[in-house]
Amino acid sequence: MKKIIALLMALVVLSTSAFASINISLDGQVLEVPEEMGKPFAQDNRTYVPIRFMLEYFGYDVTYSPAEKQVIGTDANGSMFMMQVGNPLLFFKSADATEINKVTMDVTPIVDYSIGRIYIPASFLIKEMGHGVEYDKETKTVVITTKASMPATPEETVSAFLDAFKKFDMKKAITYLDKVTEDINEGASVLDKNNLSLFIPEEFKGYEEQFGKVLDAVFDKLSESISFEIIDTKIENEKYIFTIKSTVPDAAIDEIFNADTMTDSFVDFLMSGSGDSSITEDMSEEEIMNFIADSIIEFVKNIEIPTTVEDDTLVVYKSNGRWLISLDESTIE
Repeated sequence: MKKIIALLMALVVLSTSAFASINISLDGQVLEVPEEMGKPFAQDNRTYVPIRFMLEYFGYDVTYSPAEKQVIGTDANGSMFMMQVGNPLLFFKSADATEINKVTMDVTPIVDYSIGRIYIPASFLIKEMGHGVEYDKETKTVVITTKASMPATPEETVSAFLDAFKKFDMKKAITYLDKVTEDINEGASVLDKNNLSLFIPEEFKGYEEQFGKVLDAVFDKLSESISFEIIDTKIENEKYIFTIKSTVPDAAIDEIFNADTMTDSFVDFLMSGSGDSSITEDMSEEEIMNFIADSIIEFVKNIEIPTTVEDDTLVVYKSNGRWLISLDESTIE
């Protein structure tokens, strides 16, 4: 598991936004948040949602105590949420639980006194409800996947996570993890195959299409090189422990995508020609770029990526009606 998470963390990019309006998507549908309910926003690497809107949307009755500055939400099944302005603690009790779960957020709720609305980080609230949540930085959208559309068994959860990871669909992969931090979210966004533009060096600006073909080939090559196999499963303390046989590229991701690697390392290859072809003086710019694109793809396909095989552990447990892969280091060891 550490090796898998290390890949996510390898390309973490830190960014800070002062205040930016964002959207909310639920199972692929964008939610319309009424103006009077308070618009979700991003601030200081956090995504905030209006707590009353989100709780009511999921069927909770919401009350607010001005004296205690306390928000309480209850639903028909007996689930309960409670939080207090100025307090980083979030309390939640699911309908089938016997004890109240206490979560310490890394920030306190934000109050917009101009409209009388309270905001809370989306990840803490939605995760406690048992749903998947991620932030799509490119579209500025909080993406919520309800537990009804999540895998129904521990085995399906692990398989879905590993399949998404193998395809470099990192933003989907992290929806199966618990306690996803902003750093992991950022790392997943950077490493995601759908973010190819992040890898294009300055010298290739203007040739994005050709270089995009190159990166597609690189990702395809990496995807071919990665394999996962569940070789053992056991149950301890209501947790499923999967032993995974992982064949993962040893080469660091940032080295594979290093601009020097993607330029200098194939200069000789280009100039010596690919098959019976090479760059000649009578070629047009378009012919040169097409040749470069085709040659680089051929070059990448022939890269021998060293691999290592080791046993990783994935710990899966049930929380609020859905299965999650644990990131608790003490559990993984």
